[in-house]
Amino acid sequence: MAASYPALAFVANRVLRMHATTCAAERNWSLWGNVYTKARNRLGKERAEKLIYIRGNSSALAIEREGLTEEEIVMRLLGDDEES
Repeated sequence: MAASYPALAFVANRVLRMHATTCAAERNWSLWGNVYTKARNRLGKERAEKLIYIRGNSSALAIEREGLTEEEIVMRLLGDDEES
């Protein structure tokens, strides 16, 4: 099957061999800490969630604006620094 779909096999191998970490949770708490501060303690839940969504996805949007292919975007988000 890997011979039929080499790109999918490569991505699946990269994703499935990752170790479970708390990085996503730490990133989430960091975003909340940057948005919901002492100065913004009256910020509503819906507005805070929208701001966090925007900040959390801004890097993915910046990558998409570079005009990369879907495979290049996936590799960038997975942290692949090697050139193909």
